[in-house]
Amino acid sequence: MSGITVVRLFAPPKFRIHRLWGLLYLLQFAAACAFEATSIHPVHLVWTLPLTGFIQAIIACLTFTSLPRRQTQGYFADRGVMSYEFILENVYFSGLLLFQALYFTFRPLPLLLLPVEIVLVFFPYHIIRPFFPKTSFRKSYGNERERSPENAGILGLMARTTKVFYISAKHFNGYFINYLLFLALISSEQDRLMRCLFILAGWGTTIAMFLQTLKIKKYISSKTSLLAYMGVFPFLYLGYSMLFPVAFRHPWISGLAAVGLAANFGPRWVQITWQCVVCGACLYVRF
Repeated sequence: MSGITVVRLFAPPKFRIHRLWGLLYLLQFAAACAFEATSIHPVHLVWTLPLTGFIQAIIACLTFTSLPRRQTQGYFADRGVMSYEFILENVYFSGLLLFQALYFTFRPLPLLLLPVEIVLVFFPYHIIRPFFPKTSFRKSYGNERERSPENAGILGLMARTTKVFYISAKHFNGYFINYLLFLALISSEQDRLMRCLFILAGWGTTIAMFLQTLKIKKYISSKTSLLAYMGVFPFLYLGYSMLFPVAFRHPWISGLAAVGLAANFGPRWVQITWQCVVCGACLYVRF
């Protein structure tokens, strides 16, 4: 990115707080990547990076109130802009990432916070998620007003691929790791892997929104934006594969996450029932 582009993106007075806070996130993200590459491990970046991303999501919701209200995301389109619901939804996902980073850094939590721990480890999609809008992958790539006919096929394929990734990440990058943290089964041997997963997750939440901004301002094309966003998928799957030794040592936890993934395609009451079973089993083992 050239110096002129940087000035155009971050210097204008309009939306200044959003622009400067976004720049702060980008600088922290670059620092986190550089530190991992050089085997320097500043502990604070593990949680300050997602904290900055979470605050940026809130700032965006307070700033871009004039965006259209609809269930489409705008990310899988080469016309139009993001919907306000998509930006508000990002507050939820960046908040999940922030919790996991804090949970990893400051574990174990005081017993007084056990109710909060239970909600955010086992029931975030059933207790907290209803307070946020839910955008639709199908509507996002199926909205003819937001895509040109020649790009319909490739954008639809990318959206479906992203949906598959989202569901798997929900249960393995989310639930599975949270179960391990809840039971204190993440050792120092996995610390670097966890830091890398947090960086990659930051790309999938906050950097993804920045890529959308670059697309809207015509600095990159819609396909480039999507490919850059989806480029993180193989690295995250590689990270999941590096958790296999932990999964093999604790196959019952892996089984809980796998059944939860299957239940994800069933009725809501089945998902809630299964999460109650998982919560009870983990509480029994922990205490």
